[in-house]
Amino acid sequence: MIISYLIKNHSTTDIIIAIIISVIIAMTISDTVKNFRQFRTSSNSEELNMKEVKEITQDYIPYVISYLFPVLSDLTNPPMLFSVIAVLIIIGILYVRTDMLLTNPGLLLVGFRLYEVEAENHIDKLKIISKSVVGRGTRLSVKMITRKIYIEQKNTA
Repeated sequence: MIISYLIKNHSTTDIIIAIIISVIIAMTISDTVKNFRQFRTSSNSEELNMKEVKEITQDYIPYVISYLFPVLSDLTNPPMLFSVIAVLIIIGILYVRTDMLLTNPGLLLVGFRLYEVEAENHIDKLKIISKSVVGRGTRLSVKMITRKIYIEQKNTA
């Protein structure tokens, strides 16, 4: 049904471009998943003991919603397309500057939660991405992604 719609309503060039973009996206997702699995199972972890914990998984919702409106927009209209691109660039800059870039909503879909914690031996509050339920007094083996973002180390045993 989708293929017949594409063939009837779009040129061959449009279809080829859509296929190429789809293949690139699929390859990127596959490579990202592979690298993520390798990263979580590699060595060099750190033990953290949680003093204070706040689950902030609900912060994913505004992140996801901010990317939904382009799907609902008429991107064939050039002014609308430029507006969507401008807003996405601004959102991207904000997420990079606020360390939200690595709080990927895709992680929520596969069972991860995001926590803001105060841990022993750390002055700053940290963000922990974990499949475990984290509470006060929890000890986790984690790997640093950035200076303030850690991911739970997956046990390889």
